Amino acid sequence: MCCRSQAVCVSGMINYLVNRRSGPGLDCVIVAFELASQSFHLVSLPECSNNYKAVHLALLGGCLCVVGNIGMFSVDVWVMGEYGVKESWNKLVAWTLAGSARHYNAYVEPIIYLKNGLEVLFKVNQQHFVIYDVEDKEAKETWLCNPCCLCTFVYSESLV
Repeated sequence: MCCRSQAVCVSGMINYLVNRRSGPGLDCVIVAFELASQSFHLVSLPECSNNYKAVHLALLGGCLCVVGNIGMFSVDVWVMGEYGVKESWNKLVAWTLAGSARHYNAYVEPIIYLKNGLEVLFKVNQQHFVIYDVEDKEAKETWLCNPCCLCTFVYSESLV
């Protein structure tokens, strides 16, 4: 498994995805640094996370997410409903990529909920956006003219 991730801040905790050991059969865990107590904690991954070829953390709607690539062109997106509660992991998206999004281990990043949570805007391979309908389980690609590298920022007010 390939763990690739930036830090994600949720509930006053800075979360990192790290490998427990190197070599074949890499094993990832989420390590959280609590700002208030300046201490480290482990946060459970979704149960099936060892099945992924690549995995990374993201933030969606203020919740911690795990994006896992399975096989050649499939991606799962898990959302932790209640931070720190293992049982609150919910698989939001199980998506087989198509069109230009179809790359081996495509880097899929959830950006924001649209239409009251019925759709999710994703950035794919830092080149284009995809709108995924959660109810219909369908994806619509959107295009930009000759993007070399697409950067996105989601603003939310915080005291952290």
